[in-house]
Amino acid sequence: MSPTVSVVVPIYNVEPYLRTCLESLAAQTLRDLDVVMVDDGSSDGSGAIAAAFAERDGRFRLVTRENGGLGAARNTGIAEAAGEYLAFVDSDDLLPPYALEYLAASLAETGSDLATGNVRRFDGHGVAPSPMHRKIFRTPEPRTHVTRDTGLLTDRLVTNKLWRRSFWDAQGMAFPEGVLHEDIVVALTGHFCAAAVDKLSHPVYLWRVRPDGDKSITQDRVAGQALEHRVRAVRAVGGFLAERGMDAQRLLWDRVVVGDDLRLFLQEMDAGDDGYRTRFLDLANAYLDDAVPGVLDDLPAIERLKWHLVRRRMVPELLEVLTFQKSREMAGAGVVRKGRHYYGRYPFLDDPAVGVPREVYRLREEVGLRQKVEAVRWEDGRLVVEGRAALRYLPPNRRWKQQVFAWLVNADTGRRLPLPTACVRRTAAGADGRSRDWGGFRVTVDPRRLTGKADGPGEWGVELWVLNRGHLRRAELGPPASGPAQRPGHREIGGGARVCPEWSESGGLVVRVERRCATVTRVGLDGAELVLAGEIAAAGAGAATSPARGPAS
Repeated sequence: MSPTVSVVVPIYNVEPYLRTCLESLAAQTLRDLDVVMVDDGSSDGSGAIAAAFAERDGRFRLVTRENGGLGAARNTGIAEAAGEYLAFVDSDDLLPPYALEYLAASLAETGSDLATGNVRRFDGHGVAPSPMHRKIFRTPEPRTHVTRDTGLLTDRLVTNKLWRRSFWDAQGMAFPEGVLHEDIVVALTGHFCAAAVDKLSHPVYLWRVRPDGDKSITQDRVAGQALEHRVRAVRAVGGFLAERGMDAQRLLWDRVVVGDDLRLFLQEMDAGDDGYRTRFLDLANAYLDDAVPGVLDDLPAIERLKWHLVRRRMVPELLEVLTFQKSREMAGAGVVRKGRHYYGRYPFLDDPAVGVPREVYRLREEVGLRQKVEAVRWEDGRLVVEGRAALRYLPPNRRWKQQVFAWLVNADTGRRLPLPTACVRRTAAGADGRSRDWGGFRVTVDPRRLTGKADGPGEWGVELWVLNRGHLRRAELGPPASGPAQRPGHREIGGGARVCPEWSESGGLVVRVERRCATVTRVGLDGAELVLAGEIAAAGAGAATSPARGPAS
């Protein structure tokens, strides 16, 4: 019979790391494995380590080949793999013990084409969440898709995934050979071609950060051909979308490329030499020439300024902006108001010698909502939430400048209930304790409003709206900015119902309404039996029941 999972492990001169990688595979709770180790012409002791594993564990097989690079080694392993599912593990990384069982169980339950999970980075000092994966995998979602969950556009690794082999073969998938960043093309085309994808929130992959002096290809952007290969990879995905007429997805992809991929290399312009700077300007401008129109419009003002200078190939001015952004000057930069709009006080604003249009500096989403819950408590049967909320750059130092509104939103029906909300004077954010403004708020939730026949049991989120000088921002009411979230406990509200305030997985405040089905009024022993007696709620009233009995142990 075919094994459940085949794991392809490409190996090339990883002697210091290989043993622990293979040990993490041998320790998987899913035992039905086929581990295909591909020695891609290693010149160190990696081949001997792999051979030793194959000798003592029949689930491990070693294939040797001449050096051809990561993509070629993976393709060799795929040709040898026989499992129902396919996984890839780089030979300097690790898997948590439950990873493959967790991924395979999800695919078996949902029938999706691939499952993808959270990632942690690790080094000699410990383990931490991967910044590029933290937000994507905050909330699990079975049978989703990149066209609905656009955060998956930045889910670029193939190693945090389990692929259904029949899907892989049906799509004719293979790794590009002789290039870097081959994961990008495979991961993204897989996401788009899949009928459904399972997104799992627990970590399934431990991605090593190599120490200085032993950098992996993902840690070195300026030297070598990393820039060229990254641009080639992202252009391949854009071409894939263009061929299929997926114009809306192409615009989303171009925005991700500009905001993430190309930005990584743009930020290194001050570290690169003249050759690197010229290559970047050539490749970035060529990409933008072919990108969907408007790709730069939604970027923050400081990013629009940098790309404006890239388009004009103004290197000295661009380097000055990068220095400004990376220094304390950026944090202390003020704003300039012209009419109803605000503009960042960034380099070359209204400088006729440089001639950057003022619209480039206009602040949009940068004028964002900042909020902090400071207290959650019950008062006279009502839930009271107090905190601070303000828009960046727009301090509410006068009462008329800011208004705050709050709503309860039913998670199932979308029904909205306005909440009594008041603006109060509070110590200003970052102040010395003496400065006060009108950034404080007090929201009151009367749980009796949630027990009507139209509502019943369910969850209600709390949404906060802040209107300041014509700028409206909204967000779910989140937990404290620091310290543990307060849990004020539940309250019985009559009619066999209770209200439970709590914090959701995404961090928002949720008010959950529950109906009491039964109440235990007596617990005792009758010989060797445990006896529970109580009442079962029926049609809104309590009904006495006979005692329930069971073994005491």
